[in-house]
Amino acid sequence: MFPFLTPNAITDLFVRYITLPESLRGDQVGIVFAALALGKFRVLSVVVDQFEDGGVRQVALSEDIESRDDVAWYRHALYQLEAWGSTSFNALSESHAVLLNIDCC
Repeated sequence: MFPFLTPNAITDLFVRYITLPESLRGDQVGIVFAALALGKFRVLSVVVDQFEDGGVRQVALSEDIESRDDVAWYRHALYQLEAWGSTSFNALSESHAVLLNIDCC
């Protein structure tokens, strides 16, 4: 979907977040949190539809939004972007990717 958001690029951001968090801009930290939200959503969900083009539609196993870790990471990502107080292509792409994949909040 977004060519610059490759698994290697996200892994690099995550490693930088763990080892040297101050080296990341707010939108980059938001991407890390969004990736964690999407990953946790994949773990907590089941596939309900598979499409001919290979795409899938997933829904969360739990309807209790307050107990879902993916929702917590999603909120962290939104808070990070709000605290950062700016806009960027990264921030817009991250928000778009998360909203396409997680039905919550």
